[in-house]
Amino acid sequence: MGAVARNETNKGMLREAGAIEALVAMLSPERAAEEHVAALGAVCNLVEREESAADMLRLQGGLKRLRPLLATSDTLRPAHAARVLEHVASANQPTKVAMRVLDLLVPLVGLLSSQTRAARLSAAGALVHASRDEATNCTKLREAGAVAALMSLLEEEAAADGGGELEMQSRAAWCLANIAADPAAAAQLGTVRTGYTPLLHLLRSEKEQLRRPAAACLFNATISDGNAPASLLQVGALTVLISVAGQPGTNGDVASWAAGAILNMAHRGSGGLLWDELPSDAGLLPVLLERLRPGEELQNANAAGALGNLCAHSEAARLHAVEADAVASLVALLDTSPVSGFAAGALASILVEEVGRQALVLASGVAPLVEILESEDRDTAAAAAVALLNATAHHPACELLLEAGGIPALLSCLSTATPSVRQPLSPSGPQACWPFHR
Repeated sequence: MGAVARNETNKGMLREAGAIEALVAMLSPERAAEEHVAALGAVCNLVEREESAADMLRLQGGLKRLRPLLATSDTLRPAHAARVLEHVASANQPTKVAMRVLDLLVPLVGLLSSQTRAARLSAAGALVHASRDEATNCTKLREAGAVAALMSLLEEEAAADGGGELEMQSRAAWCLANIAADPAAAAQLGTVRTGYTPLLHLLRSEKEQLRRPAAACLFNATISDGNAPASLLQVGALTVLISVAGQPGTNGDVASWAAGAILNMAHRGSGGLLWDELPSDAGLLPVLLERLRPGEELQNANAAGALGNLCAHSEAARLHAVEADAVASLVALLDTSPVSGFAAGALASILVEEVGRQALVLASGVAPLVEILESEDRDTAAAAAVALLNATAHHPACELLLEAGGIPALLSCLSTATPSVRQPLSPSGPQACWPFHR
């Protein structure tokens, strides 16, 4: 039946003929190991890319039958059972929930250290699917020790001849990226024995298949774990992230997530990166400016946020940004709604400097800031309000504000219930610091 089930046309016929029910019966504990292996092979073929078949397997008790097979002492049954779960975990949300309820996640974590390569690969694949967009599963995996197991797997693969198997490393890293959305799991990334080293190793790779999940994982970690930015700085991650984000032809996702990690590392509240502590040859500013080129919204937002965070606490950073024509680049992004708040926030910090305010006037940036004052996103409106507060310390900007209808827009902001928009920041003058943390 396993061979017949490889044919796409036959799959529907077999399901309608009751094949899945019969195969589930063959997975009972009373049946021989050889029967289990044969039944698992057939089930695997039937459920591959077939959501309805995965549902039938779940509803007929097939997932429950897999639990003991994941823990047998032979090499074939655990690998085959994990392979079935790899296919069904990608089917839908109810199946992911069922995997947790039936306690299938814990033995899959155990298989990550199996002596059988096929078992490790399928277990990693099943966990990638089970952890995607399923926060409770991520918590369960963290409690089961998945972070340390996955990092050890990456370390072992990196030490293997030929640099390890790409698919194995990719799956392990994607699973870590999913789990890192859980704050406690993200905190474990920096404290396990390996530290961040395996992820940075993948990020240095020439292979996009490895760089994408590594960048995603580090980005998620810097969002979820307040200690991650400072920890990553200590292990030299900034140099790697700058190199990746600045490399011509870098995959858009990789560049975006690398810029996002830098954004969070530059957030002062995270105890992270300060411009004045950067080596003179770090090359960070040109990389961020390159990622401000319109077109890739996540890249634009993360680069603008990183620039804003750096400029929030450093006069030198603000002056360098003005000299590099960052103001015009940021103004060009104000009409892109997902990016405008980050661009306005960066401008809010740069406009503390008189040369920044002059650059804003030359870039015709006052009117776009007035326009986004009425944004439905209150954080964006607040960023624009701070930017205009700083800009209007320069008299020509006041005139432009009036011409652009700024007074009605500001009055509208005063009527909002959002404190960050209503409350005065200070009567003393321009305000630096509009930090972002994603």
